Amino acid sequence: TATVDSNNYAINGFWKPEETGLIPSISAGYGFSDLSGSTDASEMATWMVGFQWDKVAGTKHSASFGFGAPTYVTEEDGADPEAAEVVLTSGSPVTMIGLNLTHQVQVGKKETENCHAIDTPVGSAMAYLLDFYAEFYRSHLGTDTGSMHDPCAILAVTHPDLFGFEKRHVDVETSGKHTRGMTLVDERGQGSDLEPNCEVAYTIDSQKAVDLIMQAVADM
Repeated sequence: TATVDSNNYAINGFWKPEETGLIPSISAGYGFSDLSGSTDASEMATWMVGFQWDKVAGTKHSASFGFGAPTYVTEEDGADPEAAEVVLTSGSPVTMIGLNLTHQVQVGKKETENCHAIDTPVGSAMAYLLDFYAEFYRSHLGTDTGSMHDPCAILAVTHPDLFGFEKRHVDVETSGKHTRGMTLVDERGQGSDLEPNCEVAYTIDSQKAVDLIMQAVADM
């Protein structure tokens, strides 16, 4: 049995207004784990944002809600391509938002400053998260901006008009020594003899996507 060593880090914050009212208290947190000795994930992360209103409608009751992400892999040494193969061969409608697409939507210092300028608990929390996210990208990838992976997947559902899709046949490599886990997209188009099984996103209105993300923060 392999021994896995884990170094875990977390940053958490809490803010509460001086008076109970429409403005909620807000809590936010980001956790990061660095693993050594694992044959699967080498880095994992999780985050959350929560809101609470005290004395709702003048009563002793409180109302709260939160959102975030369960622990997810940010860098992996292994993969589970068999799971992807099950999805791609299921016959169900599949849309693929790959790294070729999400790397087109970048946020950085400008967006962080905009979140600070919103001057709301949500804006401040998002600015903090983007700062942390940007530092991760600078230290690990040497870039000053970060890709909006999850927001792109959500926007593909809520605003599909922002994307340029093409029907393609997509397979996933399950046994290659150097390519295990990679998706193989048949780019022959109409000349292909394989039945398309996936809507693949190739282009996105990047500025519009960033504007929608920032607007969502401002409206909360």
